[in-house]
Order: sequence, then C-alpha cells, then structure tokens
Amino acid sequence: LLSAGDMVRDYVVTVEGPEARGEITGRVLDAKGNTPLSPFTVKVLDFEQLAPGSGRQKGEVILSAPPSGEFLVRSVSPGRVSLRVDVEGYAPAIQQVEVRSGEPTDVAVLMTRGGTIEGLVTLNGKAVASAHVRVYAEEGTPPLQQIMTDEDGYFHTNNLGAGTCLVVVHFELEAQSSSGQSTKLVTVKADSISRADFAIGGTATLSGVLSFPPSHQYGIVAVRETQWRDTPLPINDWPAFETQVIAQVFLGGAGEYKIEALPPGDFAATGVCYNLPDGGTGEKVDIRESSYEIHVEPGESVTLNLELR
Repeated sequence: LLSAGDMVRDYVVTVEGPEARGEITGRVLDAKGNTPLSPFTVKVLDFEQLAPGSGRQKGEVILSAPPSGEFLVRSVSPGRVSLRVDVEGYAPAIQQVEVRSGEPTDVAVLMTRGGTIEGLVTLNGKAVASAHVRVYAEEGTPPLQQIMTDEDGYFHTNNLGAGTCLVVVHFELEAQSSSGQSTKLVTVKADSISRADFAIGGTATLSGVLSFPPSHQYGIVAVRETQWRDTPLPINDWPAFETQVIAQVFLGGAGEYKIEALPPGDFAATGVCYNLPDGGTGEKVDIRESSYEIHVEPGESVTLNLELR
C-alpha cells in the first residue's frame, strides 16, 4: 500500500497477461462537495475479468490510497467489473464499470456519510454469543457486512449507507446441525446509530424422520412462513435461503431430525434431498422436495415425518 505522500502516478496496479486490453481510471469523491477523499481502498470484486495469464487468483485485489483521490487499474479484460471503495467514516460504495478494449474507462465514485446498526440478540431471554449477523441492501443480494455477536450477545456494524437494510441473525441451536434465523428491516441514518434488538423466543420443537432414496446424499428440513409453501426452497442461493428460513437442520443422509426453539404460529415445513457433484463442489443437483403446513403452540412437540420419492 502507498502512503499519503506518494504520487498518484505510482498508484497503479498492473495485471500482466496476453489478453489484457483495458484500464480503469477513477476518482473517489465526497458526494456532497465533490472533494477528493483519502485515504481509501479499492477492491476489484469481479476478478475473473482481470486478464488471464496474470498468475493471480480469482478474488479481491486491494489497491492503495493516494491523497489525490485518484486510482488506476491496468490490464483489465473488456467486460463488466465491480469495484468496492471504502473510506473511513463513509458507507462502502460498490460500482459497476464497463471496461472497453484499447481505451481507459473513467469512473467517479461518490461516497456518502454512513450510519451504523447495533443491537442485542437473545434467545428465550438469554444472550446469544457468536451469532452471525448479516446486513443486506435487499433480499437476494450479497451481504454488505458480516459480523458476529460478542460474548454478551451484542453486535455493532461498520458504516452503512443511509436507507433501509435487511438484517439477518443466524444462530446455532442445541440440536445437532440445527440452526435458526431471525430477520428485521432497519432504517439507517447518516451519522447516527440505529438500534435493532433481536429478542427471539420459542419453546416448541419439530422432529421426525426425513426419508429419501439412497440415490441422494444430503437432506434439509426447513421451516418458513406459510407464504413460501409453494415456492421452492432456494438451496443454491444462500442470501435468499437465509432471509426466507426461520430454522433448519442439515442432514448427511436420510434419518431423524430435530428443530428446537420454534415460536408459536402457522408455518410451512419443507423437506429437501439433493446431491453434490464433483466431490462436493458446485451447485446442488437432483433436488427433490415436499412442503407441509404445520401449526405450533408454545411448548408443543410436533412430529412430522417427511418422505421424498
């Protein structure tokens, strides 16, 4: 990384390769005053667009931060690239750039002052440590931030853009491989802290047997709101999965399952079986599923056997 005193012409990342064809020049500016911001970092998120033959791995490249607010990325293959810019005190900005062959592509990244979200996660009155907290701009999109609660159940995000965010809390339950989620829409205001407590309560239990053909390797039993009963469980889309599902259990084969700490109400319980090709990598395939409506009372133990053919 460059220091604040380095010249802008030195703020260059070059990716060597026979297919390199374009470059990105950019400026990082305050959205209100259009003044240059520094220091900052830039990450190239769509790394597959960088020139092949570079010897680099697909992933993120962190660039440095000169005082002028300008940057340059060289040797980028034509196509669409996403840039993420971070400046302390501002909300992260993600901007898509269309790289053209043989010429520079200029972008201006406008940064807005951010706010934060903090809160407490409890399950039946007890603090939940090490719960995963993810913040989304909207359902079905990659998370803006991923953090965990501390030993006292508290969490605090970094800067977020002003507006409405979807916050999802994911926590482990005592039953083996069983976990639950809770979601909440939170309004974030610039230069302020928004409070979002998750007081999760539920004493009901859902258990039974998930049966499926020996040709399939894995199973899931998931509990969702009844509105999702006729919608396939999005097991290949994790952001959508965790925003729909209240609780779930993953199985390494057909057999017994148990889901704890369900709140009272009407739900859709979905059983799914699937395979993982290529030694466990790639999308889940050969998916079979079935859904049933269940009614849960406080403290009740509900038995539901699911058979997939």
